[in-house]
Amino acid sequence: MTIRGSVDRLSASGCTGWAFDSLEGRPLVVQALFDGRILGEATADLHRHDLAEAGFGEGLCGFDMAFYEPIDPAMLAFIAVKPRGGDVELPRTAMTGFGEFFRTVHARHPAAGRHRSIFGGLW
Repeated sequence: MTIRGSVDRLSASGCTGWAFDSLEGRPLVVQALFDGRILGEATADLHRHDLAEAGFGEGLCGFDMAFYEPIDPAMLAFIAVKPRGGDVELPRTAMTGFGEFFRTVHARHPAAGRHRSIFGGLW
């Protein structure tokens, strides 16, 4: 398999993105996983005009996945989106999921990530 793709959006209820296998030429099934548990699954067969123009087949490689149940936003940074049966994770764009993760951690633990120097100021 020669797979290209990315995760464009990741939230507590699902994710969107694209996946394309240039050798097989058929739509891939992608899965969202956390600690070996499948959170959701979708077929990457939605048309995306931008990918068609970029030469990824006819552009039928987008996916919009809804998770089987909403997840804790603190888990977002640890979710892997992979082609079914594959071991390579699709990359994320623009820190997808990490902003929500840090907002959740900060809401639960306001002092997390803030360190004081020996002079007493916040860095």
